[in-house]
Amino acid sequence: NGVNVEGSSHQAVVDLIKQNNQQCELQLLPVTDDEAKRLDGRNRGSLHHDYVPDFTEKNALPITIQDWTNIDRNGERYILKREFRDYNFPKFPGKWPFNLSEQQIDQRRRGLETYLCQALAILKSAIVEDVYKIAAKKAGISKSNTKHFAMFEQIGENFWRKLRNNEMPFAVISRSSSNKSLAIKKWIFSENKEKSLISDDTVLNYLYHEAANEIKSGRLSPQEKINDLKAAQSSAKKSLFLELAQTLPGYNTVVFPHCTSNVRKNGSVIVSISKSGLTLTACSNTGEPEEQEHKFNWDSILEWETDEDEASFNFQYNRENMSPKLDMYMKDCFDRVVAELEWEQEHIDDTPTEKVVPTASEKPTTKKLTKPSELADIGDGDL
Repeated sequence: NGVNVEGSSHQAVVDLIKQNNQQCELQLLPVTDDEAKRLDGRNRGSLHHDYVPDFTEKNALPITIQDWTNIDRNGERYILKREFRDYNFPKFPGKWPFNLSEQQIDQRRRGLETYLCQALAILKSAIVEDVYKIAAKKAGISKSNTKHFAMFEQIGENFWRKLRNNEMPFAVISRSSSNKSLAIKKWIFSENKEKSLISDDTVLNYLYHEAANEIKSGRLSPQEKINDLKAAQSSAKKSLFLELAQTLPGYNTVVFPHCTSNVRKNGSVIVSISKSGLTLTACSNTGEPEEQEHKFNWDSILEWETDEDEASFNFQYNRENMSPKLDMYMKDCFDRVVAELEWEQEHIDDTPTEKVVPTASEKPTTKKLTKPSELADIGDGDL
C-alpha cells in the first residue's frame, strides 16, 4: 500500500500485510535468477540455507496476477504491465454485410461514440494522438485520410471543439459533471478537398452524415434547396446531397460562441472562421446577433497569436481605406538612423590616418559613437 519494503525482513513484510484487513496492494517486480539467489540468501553461506520462513499463520487473499513483459534496451530494463480489475469492456459496434438504413447507420455512429467514450476509461493516461489512431482504425478511416479528421468534444448544443493532440480524452470527459460526448469529425475547410476524398466510401459516409446532422440541428439553413436535398437523401444519393450542402451559407464554417472583443466597447462578437476569411458579427452580451459585421480576408490578416496569460486570441490585419499604423514605421526609422550612423563609424574606422604625436600640452581625446543627443533621454519603452 505504498510502503517501500526493499531490504525489509520477511516478518516485517508479514506484519505490514496484517495491518490491512480490507485491501492490500502488492507490487511485485520480476528479477533475474542471479538476483533472486542473492535476495533469498542462497549464495551467502550455510546460515541462510537453514532459514525456514514461518507459515504457521495463513489467510487466503484474492489477488490479481498482472500481465507483464520485460524489454531490455540500451542496458536498461523496462517492465510493461497490463491490469484491469473487473472492468466491463465495451462492445465495438458490429458491421453488417448488407446495406444499412439511415436509422441503422445513425445508430451505429452513436454506438461508435459510446464505445469511444467507454474505451477511454482504460486509456486514462493516453493522449488524443494515440486514442485517435486507434479509433480511426476501428472506424475504417484509411491511414492516408486520418489527417482530414480529428477528435472533437461537444460543448453546448451545437458546438464541437477540436481536441489538441497532447490533451487526455479521459480527463476531458471527467472534468465536468455533465455528460461529455467525443466524436470523430471532419477537420476540413476546403470544399475542393472534400470532393477529392469522397471516392472513399468511409469518408463519404462521414461527410454525408455530418452535413445531414448540421441541417437537422438548424446550424445550416437549406433555404430554397430543401426539396432537392430531400430528394437526394430519399434516393440515397449521398454525393449529390453533399454537393448541394456545400453550397449552403455557413458550410465548412466554424462559428464560435459569443465573446468579448476590443473592437466593441459595449456588447460582444461572434467569431466565424472559414476558407474565405474571418468574420466578426456584433451581438448582445447574451449572444443575440446584430446587424454590424466585419469581414477580414486572409490576405489582409498579417499575424495572429494566442495570449495564454490573458486567455485571448489576437490578430493584426491591414484593410483597404484604413489609415496605416505608424508605430512600426517609427521603429523602422529608428533602426535605419542607427544603422546609418554605424555605417559612418565603420567608414571612419577603416580610413587610414597619419599618426600624429600629441604635444605635452595636448590631452588625448577619444570619440565614441552614441545615440543622437535627441534620443539621450529616451528609454527603452514604447513611444
